[in-house]
This record gives sequence, C-alpha cells and structure tokens, in this order.
Amino acid sequence: MVLSFGRRAQRLAGVMLSAVCCSGIALPQDVSGTWEVFFKGNVKTKLVLHQQGSAVTGVLTTTDNSRGEVKGTVAGGRLRLERDTGLRTIQRYEVDVSGDEFRGHYRNVGAYPDDGAFTGRRVSSGPSGTAIVDGVWVVYFKERDKTTLTLKQSGDAVSGTLVTTDGSRSEVRGTLKRNVLTLMRDTGLATIQHYQVTVQGDRFTGRFRNEGRWPDEGSFTGRRE
Repeated sequence: MVLSFGRRAQRLAGVMLSAVCCSGIALPQDVSGTWEVFFKGNVKTKLVLHQQGSAVTGVLTTTDNSRGEVKGTVAGGRLRLERDTGLRTIQRYEVDVSGDEFRGHYRNVGAYPDDGAFTGRRVSSGPSGTAIVDGVWVVYFKERDKTTLTLKQSGDAVSGTLVTTDGSRSEVRGTLKRNVLTLMRDTGLATIQHYQVTVQGDRFTGRFRNEGRWPDEGSFTGRRE
C-alpha cells in the first residue's frame, strides 16, 4: 500500500509539473531599474521602477523636474502604471516590455485629457526585489540634524554627495544589497562615518557610526524628495 501510494504521488507530481511547464503562463518581465522615457517620441524624462513579484512602484521625474509616484502591475511583458498628476488628472501608461526597451501609450483621464506614444529604454538595472536609491534624499542624524544626500546607483554600486550640517559637501560611496544600503564617508577629520539603512520605497531607516578620532553613533533616516 505504501509503495502504491508513493507511485501515485509521483505520477501526480509529474502531471502537475507538466501542466505548469506547458500551461503557457508567462512569468512577469523584470522591469526594475532606471528608464529613459519619451512622451510622443520627443519629450524626454526619467522613470525609476521597483518591482516585487508582479507589483510595480516607482517615481517619474516630470518635464518640470518635479517627481510623481507611479504604481501598477506587470503581467508577462505587459506593464500597466498610473500616476496622479495632482491636477485633477490621472495619467495611465500601458506598454509592452522587451528586455531593456518598452513601447506603448499613455492616456490622461480627467481635467486635462491627452494621449500619445510612451516609450522607454533602461539605462541601469536593479534586480527584481532590489530597491532603487537614485535621487535626492532629505536625511536626519539622530532625528534632528537635517541635511541632504544625493545618490546615484549603478547596479549594486552607489555613490553620491552628502551636504553636511555646516554646508560643505563630501563624497559617499557604498553598495546596495536588495534593500540594505551601506555607505561610508571620509569626514576629513581623521574620522570615517559609516551608514547602514533599510530602504522601503522613498524612505529609509538605519544608523550611522563614526570610526576614528571623533566617535559617535545614532539613528540615520531619510526621505526621497
């Protein structure tokens, strides 16, 4: 009886595996990363996407250099997004993704109707499930000392500039592993400042630690502008 049940289970598993493999269900295309995008073939801007399974979120830098959140889904190679423009208008995007390019259309619904071609080319990748940290962040040391951090991401390498509390600027560099960002900065005062934070969308939380002549540590939080 045990042997017979085992064989039936094996046959059932084989049938299920065959059904999955041959069902024609396409896995979601990986769309995470930074995209150079065009409205109607000529209005150029930037779109940063973060993907978790079939859910997609991100930030579109508009033509006036403001930033608006996008959200949507990807199924197979079809990506659908929408954005509230803040002008009583919802902008919807539907594109077909092929590798590092997509083609499709946008359509405005609301006070300012419009539509046209919407195309994109990926300029830097972020593996599915990896945070995107490009941009300008308002950051706080110990929840009170406010300053600005500008980051640029290339794969898992991150570099940028921190404006310190006295207004000077210094370079930061580090790595991003999924949603854990690790950075370091030479303060120029015989002290290295280390940062490790967890990124969730347009916010991060974590800590900084000074190593060297001026030891210190505490919370380090940020919000993307």
